[in-house]
Amino acid sequence: MKLAVSLLCLLSLPAMPLAAPPAGDPFAGVRFLFGDWLASEGSGKPGEQTAGSFSFSLGLDGHVAVRHARAKFAPKPGQKQGAKHEDLMVLSPGAAGLRATYWDDEGHVIEYGVRSEPGRAIFESAAPAAPGPRFKLVYEQKAGDVVEVTFFVAPPGGEYQRYVSGLAHRK
Repeated sequence: MKLAVSLLCLLSLPAMPLAAPPAGDPFAGVRFLFGDWLASEGSGKPGEQTAGSFSFSLGLDGHVAVRHARAKFAPKPGQKQGAKHEDLMVLSPGAAGLRATYWDDEGHVIEYGVRSEPGRAIFESAAPAAPGPRFKLVYEQKAGDVVEVTFFVAPPGGEYQRYVSGLAHRK
């Protein structure tokens, strides 16, 4: 009974914002990425991406930006079908600027700080507390509806090395 009364009291409170929205557009630096994108097709060689897409859009009434991404890969020798990859990234404004959290279907979670300049957005992970790699994801506008996407990995104590790169075209 106490739980029911407590819930009733909470539900009867007027909806009030918890914090004032930030001044300006916190997503201005990444707006060039908003929309639906198709990755350029790969060569079809074993293990290489054969198809991919991603989208950026606003969510939660404009309080976050959301990226959904999918990719398919050609089968490696001895496999009947290739692998797939799906991930989700949520961008949100914070006191120190734009932040992003990435999750994928392999169980990876990456926390990024985001910085931008005209036509370029850089997502960079902080140095991990325990020894481990650092990550950087860069989107660079090449032409009106073409972006180059490059993912870098830095081994513990090492420099960034390009892991994968490709072009995407706005649908």
